[in-house]
Amino acid sequence: MSFVRLTDVAARAGVSPGTVSNFFHNPSRVAELTAERIRAAIDDLGYVPNDAARALRRRETKLIGHLAFEVANPYSAEFVRAFDREARALGYTVLNVSSEGDHELQRTLIETFVRQRVDGVLLTPTGGVGETVDVLKGHGVPVVLTDNLDGAAPAVAYDDRLTGRLAAEHLVNLGRRKIAFVGNRDGVEIIARRLQGVRDVLAGVPDSSLEVVDLETRSVASGRVAAQRLAALTPDRIPDGIVAVNDPVGIGLLNVLSHRVRVPEDVAIVGIDDIEFAAEAVVPLTSVARPIDDFAAQSLRLLHSQIHGDATGGERSLVVLEPRLIVRESTVPGTAT
Repeated sequence: MSFVRLTDVAARAGVSPGTVSNFFHNPSRVAELTAERIRAAIDDLGYVPNDAARALRRRETKLIGHLAFEVANPYSAEFVRAFDREARALGYTVLNVSSEGDHELQRTLIETFVRQRVDGVLLTPTGGVGETVDVLKGHGVPVVLTDNLDGAAPAVAYDDRLTGRLAAEHLVNLGRRKIAFVGNRDGVEIIARRLQGVRDVLAGVPDSSLEVVDLETRSVASGRVAAQRLAALTPDRIPDGIVAVNDPVGIGLLNVLSHRVRVPEDVAIVGIDDIEFAAEAVVPLTSVARPIDDFAAQSLRLLHSQIHGDATGGERSLVVLEPRLIVRESTVPGTAT
């Protein structure tokens, strides 16, 4: 095996990655029989704890690995630019890559970061979060997660359940009751949280209904496809309010629906992220903003403190940011933009 990870040793020994980590760093916590199995696995696999690399890292390579979930959508691209700007201000160079939601590609890219001896990694994970974090920790690489709340590592995230609630509350307060959530994709936690926020609101509105529209991608083209599907629904199911999973999907919906119905009189549409193009849409798009500059600054600040061995450094291990609603003409006619 060309690249042996701590998790490989754990699997061979039949123990958890945390137990292998304790074998190296807290041996008194590992029973002798368990320790013997771990030693045998280390010998069989040729695993070498990267203490030398860890020592070198203390001198800093000034490289940070940033592994995004995707970079095709405008919000992700803007985050890359903002994070890169924040990192340069502290003297770092950022290696930006994307897993495109592929767990195996994520694994490969993480291994590349380890070989490059990056000082730390900012990760928006796709599956296998605990395993990925254990690999990095096993090689002494600090890691900070974005948009992840499972506690596997320090993290910065927006409250996306609140994001969904803000969008749904706005529509309900406008008298909309037949709501659609467009852009669901199973297995993506950030989307699941947004959808749950919508469900939270509608659960308290007895005469409301929810139509969930799944999409493989979250793009303008996908929004157009979703609009065609919604337009084909029976009259009793056609929504009068739509929450789009992000602004590109919302713009795609607007591009089609504004030629078929009155927006917002017949159907009101809310996007998420408040990208630059939201205000420039054919009908300016109401959106739940997740400001990028603060997100990038908080992410870099937390990672920088981890790199310098300051587990707390006055920083919280979980930083949760609050979104805010920006109202435009896709929900309220005559709204100033």
